[in-house]
Amino acid sequence: MKKVIEYMKYHHNLGTNWLSINNIIQGCEGVRNHYSNAKSGIRNALTIFESSWCESRIIDGRLHFKIKEIS
Repeated sequence: MKKVIEYMKYHHNLGTNWLSINNIIQGCEGVRNHYSNAKSGIRNALTIFESSWCESRIIDGRLHFKIKEIS
């Protein structure tokens, strides 16, 4: 999950706040290798277990994630 946080922080700093599951999976090789079903695994992890730092939203019918405001 550390690589996902780093990836999302990087894109947050670039101004690309909302990332789809596909963006995260393509950008983080460790996610593809860690989960047997990467899409459902990362979705469950980010919505259930990582909600303290990650928020989710449906955009154009697809679930997107962004890191909460960095203080």
